[in-house]
Amino acid sequence: TIFSFHPRKVFTCGDGGLITTNDDEYSERIRSMKVFGAENGQFKNWGTNQRMSNIHGAVLLGQIRRIEEIVEARVSRARKYDNFLEKMDNISVPKIGVDNRSNYQTYAILLDFELENVAEIRSKIMQSMKNKGVQTQIGTYSISSTPYLDKYRKVGELNNSKRLASGLLSLPLHHELDDEDIQYVVECLEESIRSL
Repeated sequence: TIFSFHPRKVFTCGDGGLITTNDDEYSERIRSMKVFGAENGQFKNWGTNQRMSNIHGAVLLGQIRRIEEIVEARVSRARKYDNFLEKMDNISVPKIGVDNRSNYQTYAILLDFELENVAEIRSKIMQSMKNKGVQTQIGTYSISSTPYLDKYRKVGELNNSKRLASGLLSLPLHHELDDEDIQYVVECLEESIRSL
């Protein structure tokens, strides 16, 4: 399993990540990769210098001990977004099943416009919100549309992937976000959509 500690994640130390495995062979290869490919004092493998410092680890440990509190705060903020946004035209809010739980690593809404125009509309909304002091992000990227992966075979049209990559918009969601901030984000979004 791979975990990311990028700033948008649930808990972070600025960047970096963690790999866990129960396979001894993978473990040895991964440990070698993080120290320039060194193994038993010799550089035998491909590698980088991507070790996490003790300070970064301490920052993460403090957050891991509070993970339930952190997740519940994110869920609470996401529900406030849901309440404000559920009746707004041209968007769909995230739907989490009754038996499921999300940590809302990202709060992404789906813009409901024609597929051919939605990416352009999203760009205009993002610029409009930026002008109002609200930073948004593209919700996701389509791996199948990544130029590097063009050499690989694709099965099917992958329309859902393309639709989400074109129409998802991530709204701010972090621990300092209060009710007034959420309301302001929603008002800016509504104004931005209406202006189109």
